[in-house]
Amino acid sequence: MVHDLMLVTGHGGSPGTSRPDPWPAAENPRTPSLPPVVLFLPGLSTLPCNTSARLADIMCADLTRGAGTYAVRSLDSPGPALTDGRRIVTGNEQPLMDLYTVPYRDRLPETATAGEKPGVWALVKLLVIQVVYFGQALRLLLNARKRAKTPMAKWQLVVGFGSVVALLSAVVLTIVAIVAALGLVTLPTASGTFADAFAIGATGVTTWALAKAGPVIRDAAARAQQMMDYAQSQQQAVKVANSLGEAIDTVLESAETTRPVFILGYSMGALVAFDYLCPRASQLELPDDRHVDAIRALITIGSPLDFMRLYLPQYFADRHPRVQGLPWTNIFIPADVLGSNCTDGNDHDVPDPEQIVEVAGMKPTLIVQFTDEKLTWSGVRARRGFLSHGEYWSVPGAGNCLNVVLCAVRDSRAGCDRWTPRSGPMVTAIAT
Repeated sequence: MVHDLMLVTGHGGSPGTSRPDPWPAAENPRTPSLPPVVLFLPGLSTLPCNTSARLADIMCADLTRGAGTYAVRSLDSPGPALTDGRRIVTGNEQPLMDLYTVPYRDRLPETATAGEKPGVWALVKLLVIQVVYFGQALRLLLNARKRAKTPMAKWQLVVGFGSVVALLSAVVLTIVAIVAALGLVTLPTASGTFADAFAIGATGVTTWALAKAGPVIRDAAARAQQMMDYAQSQQQAVKVANSLGEAIDTVLESAETTRPVFILGYSMGALVAFDYLCPRASQLELPDDRHVDAIRALITIGSPLDFMRLYLPQYFADRHPRVQGLPWTNIFIPADVLGSNCTDGNDHDVPDPEQIVEVAGMKPTLIVQFTDEKLTWSGVRARRGFLSHGEYWSVPGAGNCLNVVLCAVRDSRAGCDRWTPRSGPMVTAIAT
């Protein structure tokens, strides 16, 4: 298979800007009457920007800057497997595409807590669980340290180290809570501001720091526990990934004919998409011909593929694709410590076709570098390794990488059986 690698040289604009008719009428008689559907699997963040509603607003704004006018309409959900339904329409209300969010986060394993008013034994039980997670995370970090060869992999080790520190800090907080519950110490009331705490002295500063940092530490530790449960439990992963299968079923069963379905996975959502589209051999079900016919492409943004391969090198082993020859586009920012360029080389270099990573025999047919920002020491101090992970799109009218999704859907409306990646505005193709 030929792999076309493309590097975005700037923040992509509207596909309609340089094409007088970005949405040609479908000429293929097999083209369904209902518009294509984009199923969005978001990251773990619950911010408003991490929804299909925001994606629709941004793509509509990009389209409107080109030829014609477009608008976004709300859609009722055809079932619990889909939320935040939106439809992009033309000025005369002709539908162009539907977008839904797949709420897989509801199925992620719940993290252990001691309750609102925990007793000593509840805290001791929580402590044991936290110590186990800390030990597992420390083991993963030490093993990954031997495999980290590239600069980006070493920065990913720093992320893992931060998770281990968060888990250890959660253990310390629980120990303090147990000691306080036993009445061995009395924790003073935390002051409202650092200045007030400083005036009290070292005890006041310590109490203030614990009160302010405690919720952040517990949240970070809970996220780390969720990721470890998901990654190390096949049953949990299948339970979460099946939410995508149910979403596809809902789309197809509510339509009279097969609709083109595009899977868009961002961050953790990309991992869930992989787990459904490329299940382990032991979890492979009978093929669903409706899904095979409907799914047109996989698009991953800020995918943690390299991160998972560093800490769990066997995670993607012994898998089989549900859809043979599925086009896969991967979008990344070199500075994004959680993203992946899907190659075994350096994220700062032009991807080498011989080093392209495959999952269940499936390789990216298109690799798009969105912005050329690289991770430097000054960028580390400014937290660019994490902040860039949330900058693939922001608000309507700002630079974003969603023109790739627009191009994919546009081609499906023209009657293509499968999306064939092609060069667009602000894109330079690299022959391989």
